[in-house]
Amino acid sequence: MEATIQQRSTTTERVLNTLLLIALVSHSMWLFGNVYEAIVDAPNLTASPAAARQCWLDYHSVTNPIFFHIPNTPVGFLALVLAWWRSRQTLPATARQWLTWATLGSLGAILLTVYVVTQINLRLYFGGPNPDNAEVLNLANEWIVLNLARIAFEVVTVVYLFRTYLTFYSSRINQPHHA
Repeated sequence: MEATIQQRSTTTERVLNTLLLIALVSHSMWLFGNVYEAIVDAPNLTASPAAARQCWLDYHSVTNPIFFHIPNTPVGFLALVLAWWRSRQTLPATARQWLTWATLGSLGAILLTVYVVTQINLRLYFGGPNPDNAEVLNLANEWIVLNLARIAFEVVTVVYLFRTYLTFYSSRINQPHHA
């Protein structure tokens, strides 16, 4: 009976470890993808909005950032929510609070992303063929502000996820292993 409980505990810990790692890698990729866009795409959009928009469309005619973000973001969020759910009896209270903050940060970033994609990106990048320069500039400026907010939410997520993982990992290393 005791061996079964220990095996179940080890399996739960392995699953939680995997979920935390998937969430951490995914959210880190999302964070740095948004930082890259803020550094590279945003200045181009504000310098000459309509021309930059057309260059973006031409450059991304075969592939585009959607192929990076679409699978990555939902997988990371799902792994984070499942880790939060699975950690109820595995993590210390402090680490559980950190994981809750990471989950809330991710949720904030997702809600902002839904707005950005549906209200800005679709009009900015996939709108009509001859956009008004002022409209593109307004959309670009709104995107810049909201992207900075998304980055802030993702920083919260990654920092608290990393703290949670380090706490969980160090507790696993410090406990005696059972055969």
